[in-house]
Amino acid sequence: MKTLFAIVLAAALCLADPFVCHYDGKYYIFGTGDPDGFKAYSSTDLVNWTLEEGGARDGYALHKDDVVGDKMFWAPEVYHVGDLFYMLYTAEEKVCVAVSESITGPYRTHGSGLLTDDRCGIDNTLFRDDDGKYYMYWVRFDLGKGNEIRSSRLSDDLTHVVGEQHRCIYAKRGWERRMGKVAEGPTVFKHNGLYYMTYSANDYRSQDYAVGFAVAKSPLGPWKKYRKNPILHRLGGLVGTGHSSVFIDEDGKMRMVFHSHWSKDRIGPRRTMITDLSFKKDGDKEVLVAGEEIIEAQLSE
Repeated sequence: MKTLFAIVLAAALCLADPFVCHYDGKYYIFGTGDPDGFKAYSSTDLVNWTLEEGGARDGYALHKDDVVGDKMFWAPEVYHVGDLFYMLYTAEEKVCVAVSESITGPYRTHGSGLLTDDRCGIDNTLFRDDDGKYYMYWVRFDLGKGNEIRSSRLSDDLTHVVGEQHRCIYAKRGWERRMGKVAEGPTVFKHNGLYYMTYSANDYRSQDYAVGFAVAKSPLGPWKKYRKNPILHRLGGLVGTGHSSVFIDEDGKMRMVFHSHWSKDRIGPRRTMITDLSFKKDGDKEVLVAGEEIIEAQLSE
């Protein structure tokens, strides 16, 4: 197995729950790791990343002074819709959306959260179908059942869920329950008329934190897990590999960005990694396969 690691670990970009998007000739990455909000980093090669001067206080893209809640900032994802940028994120275990006219902020939270019930939710992600309808997927804490992935239609202005919630994924199989009952970090995209969801399972502190996928004929499910999951597990000798998201690079290649533990002896700070993602035939089905080469994101001076 070929593994490409940067030599200077001290310069590693340490973002957990990473999300990459491509806009105006640059890649931008956002993630978990700062107690005061989210910062934006940019790159032209996916290896070397530069801190952007964000539009919010102290150079943040989103600062805690401008949002609901003031702690536990997790899993930001940024989408360009029309003339605006929408950041879906978690604060104090509430799923939220913030809006900006610039990809680097300042982002201002819209309302008090996307869900109307009082149960905790994290890791919200967005999917737009071919007919223009939006769907949100998130992780709900359910006492006695653990973390499970839910979905719902999202309003056209991306401010609230529409209709009933649908249960998508919960931890049931052996590889998913090596530490806790956890299914989280969803990403959804469409390929050849089918809907694919990547997700992570196990507690993030587990060295066996890993990524699997499921397939559905509708964006709201039901979802069928791949029988050979996980597709990303201890890749290249890394441990704690998970909470991935999927993006298309400027050459049209599908990529997966994810985090890993700092080392086999230490969880954090978690390191940011990128690998290829592709489809291959397994019988009469197309299945997702993670690459073998790894790019470790580096923070440039």
